[in-house]
Amino acid sequence: MGHAMPKQVNKLTADKVRQLKERGYYSDGDGLYLRVGPTGAKSWVFRYRGSLKAGKNKGKLGQCEMGLGPALRRDPETGFEAVTLVDARIEAAKHTNALLALRYGKPEGYDPIDQRREMRRGGQYVPHFPQVRR
Repeated sequence: MGHAMPKQVNKLTADKVRQLKERGYYSDGDGLYLRVGPTGAKSWVFRYRGSLKAGKNKGKLGQCEMGLGPALRRDPETGFEAVTLVDARIEAAKHTNALLALRYGKPEGYDPIDQRREMRRGGQYVPHFPQVRR
């Protein structure tokens, strides 16, 4: 009998993130992706299977995508600071654990997109990535 290969995680490196230029999604594992847009802009996204919220497929299970923030270096002129690979991994792991807890009916479980929407409805400002350091 063959053995299943363990899932590979942490596939990206900081150097690889800097070097990637071609448009597309690049998996780091456990739902974390680096998205490179048509202009070369890079951002982190968390993808997972969840209940779709709109359209003809509302309520059905499908792929959900949540933005975690930009993946660029600090710009000294604008003071803008981006989300590091390590910080993106931490945020994705937090959401993965919350989704697992939700699946097993634990009270700490939540859907990350639903949580963000609820906080915004309550008048709270929710940045895409609250742990961005300044």
